[in-house]
Amino acid sequence: THPNAELQRAVDTRIAALRSAAPGNSNRGFEVAATYFHVTGKRDLVDPAIESADALIENFRANDPPFSGGERDAVNALALYGVTGDRRHLDLARHYLDIRGRADSVGRSRHNQSHMMTRDMDEAVGHAVNCVTLMLSLLDYGVLSGDRRYSDAAQRMWRDAVLGKMYVIGGVGSTGNEGFAEPYCVPNISSYAETCAVLMFITLNQRLFQATGDAKYIDVMERGLYNNLLSGV
Repeated sequence: THPNAELQRAVDTRIAALRSAAPGNSNRGFEVAATYFHVTGKRDLVDPAIESADALIENFRANDPPFSGGERDAVNALALYGVTGDRRHLDLARHYLDIRGRADSVGRSRHNQSHMMTRDMDEAVGHAVNCVTLMLSLLDYGVLSGDRRYSDAAQRMWRDAVLGKMYVIGGVGSTGNEGFAEPYCVPNISSYAETCAVLMFITLNQRLFQATGDAKYIDVMERGLYNNLLSGV
């Protein structure tokens, strides 16, 4: 809407550098590729992202590596699927969600939400940013795939967070390890309520509203936006 030649040159330089990098065994560039495509219609980063996705899919098929703590793995795969519509990219997101509950997960614990199958979860536990990101992944995958086991899990975890683990300002995460505590343990002096967590929580509530039309999600979204996120700025 406001063309800026200097900014465009900077973006083009960075895009060229990203394109020149060899496709790797990583999903970290998927969201950037998808966003650049949605904004400009250009596939400069989408095609390399598809190559990386192919490498990931083959690695999972051949070696079946365990979950190792990736916070945004499923989110990234879902972003790519939103551009390509390729069912393999949706399945990749599901794979990232399903390997979390396996016994061979690296550092298997409640803190990284790998203690059980994600679609069976009903509590907001562990690292707050990671947990809310997982809720978002579960919701989006469930909506896009039609498998309600995943979206239902996200809604159960949301209820647990909102009814017993959310601050009056809409913040989540009350402990020094950036995580959720036990229900109704929301101390003020040691409150963490990180802006990263509320940002993801705002996104989650927006998506829950889009999926259901229920205004309660907008109420929680606005509470966090006006009282936790803005103060973080």
